[in-house]
Amino acid sequence: MADFLRISPWQAHDIRDALHDYQVDRLLVDLRLYLREKIVRRLNRK
Repeated sequence: MADFLRISPWQAHDIRDALHDYQVDRLLVDLRLYLREKIVRRLNRK
């Protein structure tokens, strides 16, 4: 059971990559929402 719970280096690397990809995706989504909001505000001002 202990061997099963032990994470090998390459598994840890995959997990880290997955987390990094997820964080980048979240950042891009937040950025897109922010930019859309800015554009909408600017258009509404006219």
